[in-house]
This record gives sequence, C-alpha cells and structure tokens, in this order.
Amino acid sequence: MQDCKLAPIATLEFSDAGEFERDKDFVFSFEFDILPTFDLPNYEGLEIECRSKHQFTQREREEYYHRFAEQYTKIVPNNSGEFPKTGQQVVIDFTTYKDNKIDYNYTNKEIPITLGTKFSLPGVEEIIRTMKVGDVREASITFPDNFFNEKLQGQTRKVRIKLHAINDFVVPPLSDEIAHDKNLADVEELKLRLNVAQDDVYNANYRDEVTNALATRLLKLVDFLLPESLVKLQINSMISDYKTRLIYRGRSVTDEIVEQLKTNFRNEAEATVRRQILFMAVATHAGQTASDREVQARILETALSNGVDYNELRRLYDENGFYFLLANEVLADKGRDVIFSRANIKIVEPGQPAATPEATAQAQAQPQQDNEIHYYQPPAAEESTQASAANAEPNNQETQAESDTTNPSA
Repeated sequence: MQDCKLAPIATLEFSDAGEFERDKDFVFSFEFDILPTFDLPNYEGLEIECRSKHQFTQREREEYYHRFAEQYTKIVPNNSGEFPKTGQQVVIDFTTYKDNKIDYNYTNKEIPITLGTKFSLPGVEEIIRTMKVGDVREASITFPDNFFNEKLQGQTRKVRIKLHAINDFVVPPLSDEIAHDKNLADVEELKLRLNVAQDDVYNANYRDEVTNALATRLLKLVDFLLPESLVKLQINSMISDYKTRLIYRGRSVTDEIVEQLKTNFRNEAEATVRRQILFMAVATHAGQTASDREVQARILETALSNGVDYNELRRLYDENGFYFLLANEVLADKGRDVIFSRANIKIVEPGQPAATPEATAQAQAQPQQDNEIHYYQPPAAEESTQASAANAEPNNQETQAESDTTNPSA
C-alpha cells in the first residue's frame, strides 16, 4: 500500500480466500476506505471574532491543584455518629433472599460504595442514608430489567443491608512529598507544571472551538461521500463509551439497546467524521502525516493517565479498529493546528458589541463569503484534567456517571 501511496482510514475487510495449500501461492484480496478527494476551499486567513483568552484566577488554579491531588486521596473513618451523606464512602453487607433462603446471585460482604454515584439498585442509597454504623435494614427491591445479572433482571427480592463503616475521602494539599513522587524538586515546581498543563488544556479547547466554527463554514463549500466504515467505527466508539458508563452503574446493554444506539448516534457520528475528514484533508494538503510513533505515543499517554497497561490497551485498539480512529485523530489535530495558525482572529474585548447566540446560529446557517467576519465566542475556560505536564498530569477521578439521556430505558 505504501508503494501505491494509499493509507487506510478504517479497518481492512478481507475476502474469504480459503485455506492454505502446500507449495501453492496463497491469493487473497481486501478492501479499505481511503481519505475522500475533493477540492479544498481556501482556508488561509479565515476571519473570526473571539473573546480574548481566559486568564485563570488563583481560585481556579487552586481548584485545579485540588483535582490533581485527588489521586493521593486517603480514606479516613468517620466516627461522628451521624447519618452518611453524599460523597462519603459506606461499607455494607448486601444479602438477597429468595423464598427465605440466601440468593447467592447477588450477595456480597463489605462492599464499598460512594454515595451519590448512582448505585445500580433504585432505593438502596435512600435506605443507607437512614442508617448508622451497626444498623441493619430489610426491604424489598426490584432489580432493573437491564441489570447486569440476567437471573435477577426484573425480579423482586427481599434484601438485608448491614452498615459496617462510614468513611471520608480526604484530599491532601499539594506538598513537597507529592512533588517528589512526580520526580520534581518541590511543590513550587509542581504548581508551575500544573499551571502549564491547565493552560495547555484550555488552549486546546479554545483551538477546537474556533476550528469547529471555521469548519462549519468550510464544509458548506465542499461535498464528499462519507466512508461508511469510518462512520461505523465512530458509532462503535461512542457505544463503547456508553456501555462503560452503564456497566459502571451495574446495568447491562442488550442487543436491542445497541441497535437503538446505532440509530441515535448516527447523526452525531456523521458530523464528527465529516469535520475530521476536512481537518485530515487540510493536514495532508499542508504536507502533514500521522506516524505510527505518534499514534503509539497517544496510546501510551492514555494508558498512563488512566493507570492501565499499555500493551493491553494497544491490543484493544487493534482488535476494535480504534487504532485507525486514533491515527485519524492525530492527523486531524494537525489539520486543526494549520487552520488555527492561519486564521485571522479578531479579539472582541468585554464591553464591545457582540452578536447574540441566535444571530450567530443564523449566520452559521448562511453561506459565508471570504470577506465576511463570522462571530464566535469560545465558552468559559475548560478545566478538564486530561492533559499532562511531564510527570505532573492531573488525574480525572470523576465518580458521577453521566445521565442516560440517549436511551431512557437504559
């Protein structure tokens, strides 16, 4: 494929070539999608109005430090004698009964649960919040129809809950000790690294918002067919993320739900792929490429930030075809950089007249001329903790699962 200067952008589909035969050539064929070809509109010097970049306050810096320090959280017993509250950890025995006998399909001892994280069984947290250490409660619970244990789906069981402990999560302040754990000289150097990381995250989000707005304009001037294989990969990636959230909450994902999600996610997936193809085309036009080394570095960064094994993560990427998605993402990011670096950004300072969101939306719906200024206002500073500064990367420990807005029945 290198000799033909062809680069797949999605998984390869191999034909059934039969079995190997001794002393005979093995002939097979395969198909793959490549980047669509189309005439790129002029992306040089695109004009856009933006608010000036956000300057982080000291309070915002301190909040970022706190989220980074969450990876050093200690669990401390709470002996106040009060009822447990949201954000505290409780340790319980959870026993289910069927016909007055213990049902071992869902019976566990000393389960740690963080209140407020949408425990999988409706009503259980409400019961726990009325208990104190040593208390025992009994109740009837109906398991959800999509509970992960199929034997209990839709079943009503008597349950017995015993509260063993209530614990607090204590996040330590940044210190020299934490800095040394990250191979840094002291806490001041750690804070400097974190400041850079926070700025990098914001700048990346700022760039993405600006380039997305410019892409909306550019895409009105081009037309190309979306590779179905790439759309399917994007949908599968979105479904994978959705499954992870449901499994975290003790829910299962049926084949029926998956088929519904494929329909629900299609429009968003097509819009994402369409933007991505534009950015990839810009990068290619500017002579940029995405090397295997860059893709592997992105996987390594993900593995380190999530505390998972690199080889295992790489295997999952390969088996699910997500390696191609990541390679496309690396190339698309370079295309974003090209567009952003060559855009003519006009800063609108606070107090200056600015277009309303309704006017902005209306302007986006109209074809744009090269000499028109398209107003865009980036959102407030994003405080994601995904990026890292050398060894000082904030650890995202979000515990609240996202709400199921895509499929209420899930």
